[in-house]
Amino acid sequence: MAFTRFIYHFHMPLFFLIAGFFYERSTRKESYGAFVWNKFQRLMFPYFILSWAIIGVKIGLDNYLQVDHPVTLDALYRVFYLPEAGYFLWFVYVLFLIFCIVPFFKPGKRLIILSLIALGIAFWNTAPTYCCFNLVCRNLIFFVVGMWTARKVWLERLMNRHLFLWTVLTISLSIVYTYLPHGFFTLSLTVIMGVTGSYMVVSLSQRIARCNHKMALIFNRLGACR
Repeated sequence: MAFTRFIYHFHMPLFFLIAGFFYERSTRKESYGAFVWNKFQRLMFPYFILSWAIIGVKIGLDNYLQVDHPVTLDALYRVFYLPEAGYFLWFVYVLFLIFCIVPFFKPGKRLIILSLIALGIAFWNTAPTYCCFNLVCRNLIFFVVGMWTARKVWLERLMNRHLFLWTVLTISLSIVYTYLPHGFFTLSLTVIMGVTGSYMVVSLSQRIARCNHKMALIFNRLGACR
């Protein structure tokens, strides 16, 4: 249970940070309209199809089985502004909205403006829930951190090379978090742990990749000696 709570501090921030990292690294040139349409096809088409399929299954089984989180036919149009069919789909919805926003701030120093906005709205507890706006507010900061990490070489190196640092920081902050009353300070810790935990996972994956590469070299040499 404690491990699950620990993972929850950074498992979704990790996805947004990685998305921001690869978005910043992308060199593909296309108009804003073409970019958004491409993301709509990749993200929202599957979102709507899966949502309507889930709604259909839930309504069809409702008369025969006990369905968790039952829905009505109204849910068919509510999916346009709320991932009601399956709340796990909120990530796809929010990621698409973020992709609609960030192109205006990617060039040059505009990212600084987006960073200030993202940091400010991350602490907006009363943000409206329509169109998952509250979740955009909560997670935009991690997408922006991913963009900065891709843009600054020193940040990428810091992320990749200091597994022990990120592990100790994330575990320590999570322990402190459990003993604090909910408020501004715990919200701040949530943001920080989202970043340090994401860096920890990426650094761990880099460490594993390096170990696998070394093992592959060893086996190649052993094979060559035969």
